[in-house]
Amino acid sequence: MKDYASEFIRNVAVAGHGKTGKTSLLDACLFNSGAVKRIGKVDDGTSVLDYEAEETKRKMTIGDSLAVTEWKDYKINFIDTPGYPDFVAEVMGAMYAADAALIIVAANAGVEVETEKAWTLAESLNLPRAFFINKMDREHANFRKTLDDIRAKFGNSCVPVQIPIGQETSFKGVVDLINSGDVPADLSDEVEAERLEMLDIIAEFNDELMEKYLEGDVEDLDEAEISDALAVGIREAKVFPVFVGSALKNIGVKKFLNSIVEFFPAPDSKTYSGINPKTDELVERKVSEPFSGQIFKTLVDPFVGRMSFVRVISGDMKGDATYQLFGANSEGQERLSGLFSMQGKKQLPVDVAHAGDIVVTSKLANAKTGDTLCDKAAPIKYERIKYPE
Repeated sequence: MKDYASEFIRNVAVAGHGKTGKTSLLDACLFNSGAVKRIGKVDDGTSVLDYEAEETKRKMTIGDSLAVTEWKDYKINFIDTPGYPDFVAEVMGAMYAADAALIIVAANAGVEVETEKAWTLAESLNLPRAFFINKMDREHANFRKTLDDIRAKFGNSCVPVQIPIGQETSFKGVVDLINSGDVPADLSDEVEAERLEMLDIIAEFNDELMEKYLEGDVEDLDEAEISDALAVGIREAKVFPVFVGSALKNIGVKKFLNSIVEFFPAPDSKTYSGINPKTDELVERKVSEPFSGQIFKTLVDPFVGRMSFVRVISGDMKGDATYQLFGANSEGQERLSGLFSMQGKKQLPVDVAHAGDIVVTSKLANAKTGDTLCDKAAPIKYERIKYPE
């Protein structure tokens, strides 16, 4: 896998109620990006991400899976999370590591219990949030009803940026409201109404857009102006876009991937806080400063050994370096034996990971989930992830 600077990385935790198609959507993303030759299917036991024997048997996600993909010269780190409530700790770890949360809602079921929990957790971390209304091809699929359900629970700032062409067995495509292009004649009125409503909401957070909107110059707004305003609204967690499609039928997935790289935030604008373990002073760390990272997940592979999933917070993480470890009850040095990105269980070696990236390293001697790794010359210890008792 090639080298990606921070500005070309997107980190997205994918969450929601069980059986809404989270894993299926990411299997479709991997296929569309050319990472796999065919779309894996959970029900057939061929999903790239549900690869553990228990997951294949039960046809459900049990632990986080990293699904890295390359799209239009960007690297997207998707983290697939379980929808079953017993595994909420996996969802928490993923959201701590991500820069945005994508919440999947089934068009034939609407907002469910774990939908609300995913929103509440992402909101508590002040993460940008978006929705993907999936399963538009299924019986009883209803885009309007599902959208109304989302807005009733989470507010009118949840704004569709796409609308479906048909639903249930007649579902055949998606219309982009920012650059609508060719619109079916029977949808032209609906597209125009939805586009105006979208602009109304986005304009609330953009003075230039608001001025043109109030003066009635909506037709003069170009795609770039709308896109820039939407990206700012998403990054500041003031606007929550709603995408639509069918993972199973592979409809709307490419448009969704385009939106991820265009609108979702890059990790290079954040500043993190931690404690200097040598002085107990509060210190801040920007992405451009010396290396630091936090382990948000640990698993044991029978062939590779202990695998540590690391969010690189600042600087560059090198696969052959030795770093300082600060843990809950341990302190010392850890020698890395390589770095890799992952697509399910497939490992993709990388030489260096830049700030904001999510990578895996193996065979660390003492490091545990929640521990901090950092440059020895710039010590920092981040607050541990708070998991439920």
